[in-house]
This record gives sequence, C-alpha cells and structure tokens, in this order.
Amino acid sequence: MPLSFCENYLPDIHPDWGRSKTRAPNLSGSEQMMTGLVREVVCSVFFLSQSELTSKNRGKAHIAFARQVAMYLANISLGLTFTEIGTDFGRDRTTVAHACQLIEDKREDPDFDWSLDLMERSLLLLIATQEAKGLRDA
Repeated sequence: MPLSFCENYLPDIHPDWGRSKTRAPNLSGSEQMMTGLVREVVCSVFFLSQSELTSKNRGKAHIAFARQVAMYLANISLGLTFTEIGTDFGRDRTTVAHACQLIEDKREDPDFDWSLDLMERSLLLLIATQEAKGLRDA
C-alpha cells in the first residue's frame, strides 16, 4: 500500500491515524496503518480507548492483557518483528516476546482461541478492505 494513501486517506477514516507522533519511525506507512487497525480491533473488543491501550504504564490487568493481544496480533497477522512491535507500542522486544508467548499459551482454551481467531479474521478483512480502497483510489 503506498505511503501516499496512508497520508492522504487515513486521517479521513480516523483522525489519529497518519498524524500520531507515537508511531514507530522505522515502520512503513502501510505497517503503521495496519498496526492502527490492530489497535482499533483490540480496543473495540476490550472496550478500551487508544490512549489506554498505548499507555506507558502497566495499568490494570485487563488493559495489559489487551495490549498483549494487540502485540500478538501484530506479530502473527502482520508479520512484524518483536523489535518493530516493541518500538510501535513503546515497549522492549522482550516484553513483546513475553506477550506473544503468553497469548499463544492461552490459545489452548477453546473459547479464547475462537475469540482470537475472530479478531484475526476481522483484522485481515479490514486490511483487505483498506488495500482494495487504495487500489480503487489509485
């Protein structure tokens, strides 16, 4: 997805996208857009605001857990490295590795696995929609 798409259209979709200074400088525009979609999906599922999810402190357990899910989805669904995810979330790569291992272990619970699978599918559908819109507008 071209960077121009992200710069020109994402602020129209969501005012924080494409303008946030908290995004990792080493992520491409399309990767930043996709991590924004991960955050959006996770915030919707866990009923959190973006600021709660990206807070620098550990916060409450349910917020930390939602952040771990977001890190896991960024790794599994987007293929980002632990270092890239850590930079994007303001965390160390070892924190991301721990989060991914924790969520992977929790997938043994069929109910949680089903919920996570729905989040992954929703995320992939949103990404495909954004890519299709980018192709249509190009």
